[in-house]
Amino acid sequence: MDYNKQDLAKRIGTASDTDRSLSILARGRRVGLMRIREPWLLGPLISIFAVFPEYQGQGIGRRALVAFEHNGPEDWRNIWLTVSTFNQSALAFYRRCGFAQVGLLEGLVGDGWDEILMRKLHAIRCQNGDRT
Repeated sequence: MDYNKQDLAKRIGTASDTDRSLSILARGRRVGLMRIREPWLLGPLISIFAVFPEYQGQGIGRRALVAFEHNGPEDWRNIWLTVSTFNQSALAFYRRCGFAQVGLLEGLVGDGWDEILMRKLHAIRCQNGDRT
């Protein structure tokens, strides 16, 4: 969405009673990040999920989602996220990990920027068999 590093850092670094930021680490390096809003409709909302481009395609994102869910409380009913309609590779990734489209949020972040709201029932398995 054409965020520059400063805008993204500001958005992620903003403190909130309901939001927290998590680093995605691989081999001791920060390779991505997650921004979580909780509580949100009987579970967390992943408001930002990013693996830095040079680390994509290595299974890091899937492992991060698996770890996030495994470390979450048992009483989560849902895990939520949004994905931009133009981001077809992310949409396919989330579907492989058990997320299903539940709605379209037209113009959510700006005119012409539509988001797909996705939901995953807690403990649905990814295609590789991992509980995510």
